[in-house]
Amino acid sequence: MDALQRPLPPLPESPLRLPAWRALAAALLKHGIQYGDQYPAEYLEAWLGDRKRMRYGIELSKIRRALLQHGFYMIQRESGNCDIATPQGNVGRVMHWFDESKEVLKKGLALGSSTDKTRLDDSDKQRLESINQKTATRLALISRKELA
Repeated sequence: MDALQRPLPPLPESPLRLPAWRALAAALLKHGIQYGDQYPAEYLEAWLGDRKRMRYGIELSKIRRALLQHGFYMIQRESGNCDIATPQGNVGRVMHWFDESKEVLKKGLALGSSTDKTRLDDSDKQRLESINQKTATRLALISRKELA
């Protein structure tokens, strides 16, 4: 073994019955994931396969989404290592997503309002008008000064 290579934490001894992402997410939660935890890329690869493959990215995204439900945000670093954000980091992420959601609603409303309705049949016109009204209402609600 290369002197620079660290031994990987052990994988489950029996074949996985769950998809790898689900098994790893469950293992992290079972073993007591904590804010600030760090996971080396090699450890994640031992569970998910080569990080240069698309499948790895898909599986890691699923793990990140699963951990969100438990209050943990996993950050992937350029090195391939992953960290669990601190609670303060979570606040920043939530604020960022809130701002992004407003921008997405603004884009949707701009496109929906300026779409040439003369080229739409009656059904599509009704759907577009309905979604434009809902979007405008939601945008107005989240843009109120009390929330900003």
